[in-house]
Amino acid sequence: MKKKVAVMCVSKKSNEFYAKHLENIFTNKIEFFYYSLDENGFENMIKADLYLVCSTSSNVFDYSMSCIPSDSNVVISSITFNKESIEKVKKIREGATILMVNLSKNMAIEAVSTLNRIGINDINFIPLGPTDNSESIKEAEEYKNIKIAVTCGESRYIPDFVEEVIDLGGRVFTERVLVEMILKLDISSIMKTKPFKSYIQQLAERDYGIDELTRKVSNIELKFDLVLDSIDIGVIGIDVNNRIFEFNTAAENILHLKKEDVLDKTTDESLPFMPLNIYRDNLLTNDVRLITIKGVLVSLRTTSIVQNENFKGYFAIIERFKDEEDKQRKLRLQLLNRGHKAKYTFDDIKGNCPILKKVKEVAAKMSKSNASILIYGESGTGKELFAHAIHNESHRKDMPFVAINCAALPENLLESELFGYEEGSFTGAKKGGKAGLFEYAHTGTLFLDEIENMSQSLQVKLLRVLQEKEVIRIGSEKITSIDVKIIAASNEKIKDMVNKGTFRKDLYYRINALPINIPPLRERKGDVLLIADGIKKSIPAEFELSDEVKEIFMTYEWEGNIRELRNVIEYLAYVDKSVINIEDLPPTFLDEKDSDGKFYHREYNNKFWMDIFPREKVEKYVYVLKMFYKAKKEKVSIGRKNISDASQNTDYPLSEQEARTIISYLAKNQLVLISRGRKGSEITSKGIEMVDKMVEMGKY
Repeated sequence: MKKKVAVMCVSKKSNEFYAKHLENIFTNKIEFFYYSLDENGFENMIKADLYLVCSTSSNVFDYSMSCIPSDSNVVISSITFNKESIEKVKKIREGATILMVNLSKNMAIEAVSTLNRIGINDINFIPLGPTDNSESIKEAEEYKNIKIAVTCGESRYIPDFVEEVIDLGGRVFTERVLVEMILKLDISSIMKTKPFKSYIQQLAERDYGIDELTRKVSNIELKFDLVLDSIDIGVIGIDVNNRIFEFNTAAENILHLKKEDVLDKTTDESLPFMPLNIYRDNLLTNDVRLITIKGVLVSLRTTSIVQNENFKGYFAIIERFKDEEDKQRKLRLQLLNRGHKAKYTFDDIKGNCPILKKVKEVAAKMSKSNASILIYGESGTGKELFAHAIHNESHRKDMPFVAINCAALPENLLESELFGYEEGSFTGAKKGGKAGLFEYAHTGTLFLDEIENMSQSLQVKLLRVLQEKEVIRIGSEKITSIDVKIIAASNEKIKDMVNKGTFRKDLYYRINALPINIPPLRERKGDVLLIADGIKKSIPAEFELSDEVKEIFMTYEWEGNIRELRNVIEYLAYVDKSVINIEDLPPTFLDEKDSDGKFYHREYNNKFWMDIFPREKVEKYVYVLKMFYKAKKEKVSIGRKNISDASQNTDYPLSEQEARTIISYLAKNQLVLISRGRKGSEITSKGIEMVDKMVEMGKY
């Protein structure tokens, strides 16, 4: 008798889409009944063996669950993309900004989240729902400059201004949904059927662990088959008579043979191109060799089957060598959990001066080479930015970009980070050991910043790795081949260090195959304001620089280069003014060293107070400030009445209200501190400094 399953969706259209997959997989096992909110609701559902809840959006989920009888079998839907859809997304340009349009904005966000989970993280998706009200129309208008949109079968909601539509089709049930249905309905034989296997294989992600699956399935034979078909490594079972008794799906794909064509045949008959005879009657376990099958390099490993100390046969385990390398690389990155990826390109290096354009042009050409690159430049000039850009311009751009600062770690830690170590090789070594950065960077790029700080003993080891393209972990004798492009960077002139004997000459010439010298900011002052504007946008900050400050920026030496410029811009962002004047600059920014190394205050503008006070009343504001200055010197307190009375016999008579307004203005600009009570208001150190300069210059 067929099991009954009630499928609960928001729309009839969704039911129709899911029905195609469900009916195909569960033919003759399940009778499906479909319910949707827009057609027949959930109140009058049948008594089912299981309820599949696809209406998971937050505003209807509680209602959906309330319609299900208590103590019922329930599976909550989760959806994903198929491999074909992901291939469409991978064709989108990295870093592009595009719309993600779905039945609602929340569903669009869920679709983006699913793509991120699968590994699509280099596209800037803007989630958007239907433009069916004034608020959503207004939101869509903000993105009218975006001409590409992705949707999940909901093209009817694409805004008119979009020129290119990429339809990924409807999302499909994850592996977990189907397996949970099968287990709760006790129809595990479905997992051995071709429709189920085909469906699982076309999913972009697998979300049901083998351990979890085998724990829940009681049938031992089925459990074994499920494990074999769930892994992507080829497994061939061969008995003591050299006959094949197992041949999983991955083996079919690797060898391009069908299971039914090889089962119960000898290896001589069905696999004559594989060197399997050498394992006959031998208790060989994990003997690994590389063989070539139809022009493809394949790793072959064997493990024997022994019962009561008697040899019963063996398993031949095969995997494409390239797949094995790719898997190892991905696992290393996951274990390291640092997401090694270059973030910047040459477009992120801002500047129009000829010297920088020339450096960028040379660096772009060097990126095509596998030779080592040495980047020179003062601290803060953007050496790491260039390293990222060079990697992204190279043929290794899809491979790992691993960076380490050689000055940040003591010698012993730097050695273990670079080369890795085996378990127990030193006190504190992690159980199981650890791969080094050279292994993590395999087929990619390793960036060694501040390499001049590396000790001579480590320089020797680094030189060997670069020459032999092999690395040995600390405490191990195993040699691991590596393919890594080296980009090194230094704040010092390493050639001078070579002459002094503090840096090995042979290593210098090995890493200096392609040198790049990044100019300091003081040699490209025409780019200062352009870079400053870029930093403002990245923070973000919305202030503008006055003409006087722009002139200062153009003449300042910028000893800390772009890093110092960023620090100043971030400081000014917290000043919280729409226009930045000279007095708003950081105090340390106005101090420079003379030829003797002593600090002196640099005077940029003889009339800097003119930018603070209203120009038409500057004399009155200066008068009030000087009154506070005098009171401070005489150690007396004054207020608006004192100032008003004293001003009546001057050229600047003030009413009490005018005096109050001016005092408030001075306090706002941190020149006067307003206090209540007998103490009254008093001038600040900033105000004293301003008056002193006026006196010094003979002004007012």
